Amino acid sequence: MKTIYFPFLLVLFSALSGIAQVTCDIKNHENSSIRSHSDNQIGIYGNLINDGEFTENGDTSEVGFYNNDNPLTISGNNAPEFANLIVDVNQNINLEINTIVTTGVFFVNGNVVTPRSSPETSLDLVNTDLYVNEGDDTHVDGYTSYTGNDQYLFPVGDAFRLRPISVQATAAENTSKAGYFFENPDTPSTFPTNFDRSQKENEIAFVSPVEFWDLDGNKTTRATLTWDPMSNISDLVVDNDITELIVVGWSKEEEQWVNLGNANTSGDILNGKITSGFFNPDDYEVLTIAGTEILDSNEELVFFNAVSSDENGENDYFKIQGINKYPNNTLKIFNRWGVVVYSKDGYNDPDPQGTGNSEFGSFDVFTGKSNGRATIKPNELLPVGTYYYILDYEVGPQGGRKCKSGYLYVNR
Repeated sequence: MKTIYFPFLLVLFSALSGIAQVTCDIKNHENSSIRSHSDNQIGIYGNLINDGEFTENGDTSEVGFYNNDNPLTISGNNAPEFANLIVDVNQNINLEINTIVTTGVFFVNGNVVTPRSSPETSLDLVNTDLYVNEGDDTHVDGYTSYTGNDQYLFPVGDAFRLRPISVQATAAENTSKAGYFFENPDTPSTFPTNFDRSQKENEIAFVSPVEFWDLDGNKTTRATLTWDPMSNISDLVVDNDITELIVVGWSKEEEQWVNLGNANTSGDILNGKITSGFFNPDDYEVLTIAGTEILDSNEELVFFNAVSSDENGENDYFKIQGINKYPNNTLKIFNRWGVVVYSKDGYNDPDPQGTGNSEFGSFDVFTGKSNGRATIKPNELLPVGTYYYILDYEVGPQGGRKCKSGYLYVNR
């Protein structure tokens, strides 16, 4: 792609110029400036390399990033500052440097992705709490910060899901920052230490093994965490009683999980939110949700999250160890667009002992092929990639139901 250079030059997009569309990469050199004035609209269809100044002059100017086919990147030595940022990039905008927004973020298509291994690099909202059209495919995948005095809901998530966390008003006077991780805290991918779920205060029975949030800030606040079907909240409580849930934090001083309380819960076992008691975020490495009641370990299911369609005897099908104890079940597998590619009532395991000797051809198990329950043709080999599942199953003599969900990876 061609690159446009701005050496030692002040570039002004004034109100008279209307809309400026930049269809190539932009390299803004050191000692150069790009300034967007009030009511201006700048459309960028390539990457931005910002070594100079990129500033806004008026809270109504807009800088939009647009691309239907390729991801875009914002990089360089200096953080650009936009009044209004428009995100319309199907394959996401990747931030390699901080990017500042002072009026609002408008999501159209794609996520803003920041490097999780470098929390200091983030999308930074300063003196504004405005963002529009956030959702499962339009959010910050990584870290975002907020500086201001309002209650703030961070629009963070992972690649496929919005997983917000909020703080109270005035909590971000000196800036708050947050990121979400769909990972087991026992084995975090980008932290220098593990957050061992067995190291916990006595009143904590079971810490979530599927997700956690990183919240930073030096003002005392309450935090509100959210859950969805893939949070597997039914693993944390008895009889789906969400009032038993608590927020927990990994204490930097004690090096264990500490009970941060439950000021309020709302929702149900599949979707809801929980608010902690008061705490200082900078005292804790990460936060997540935990239960306070001992669960029946006999109900444990183990999900083997890799499926290989090469039929070499390893990971040939989606194995759920223990599922045969719960024959009244429904399994659904979705692609990243939410389309059901596989559905089965009464899913079972043809090799419950794990001998590797099963002949599963006569069983309707997921082998990386669609079973044609939606728009995908029957027996069509699905593309390599990440999919997600939801398993609903009946447990107990009273016929109570649980729901578990997560990711699985299809390979060849």
